[in-house]
Amino acid sequence: MPEDRMLERRRFCQLGALAAGSLILPSAGRAQPIAIPVPEGNQASLESAPRRPGPNNVEADARTLFEALKADSPEAGRGFFIPQDVFRAVKGISDPDALHGRMTRLFERDVHELHAELGENAADAEFVRF
Repeated sequence: MPEDRMLERRRFCQLGALAAGSLILPSAGRAQPIAIPVPEGNQASLESAPRRPGPNNVEADARTLFEALKADSPEAGRGFFIPQDVFRAVKGISDPDALHGRMTRLFERDVHELHAELGENAADAEFVRF
């Protein structure tokens, strides 16, 4: 192969590698850390296991979710979701906001569907137990 042709080919390969690298490198970069408050029970300085939440918390949370279903109010049950900024910090995917948004929309849909299943007497529905 003539030397000019070899140089052209080498230059073409170098440009191709450079272009491929520019497409790959941004996605291979490290995510920037997000400062989120660490709950007291999760502090690295703990010397023993934190107190476990009691069953009363679960019962109260379930009651809150039930009231959100009765009222057809996804917003009233939003406390069941991990906050978006915390979700973004702990989820190891390229677009955590899109996933959080999708999960939120599915939750809203489910609340509306479950409210519809309660029927026209939804306001009279009673929470019995969790």
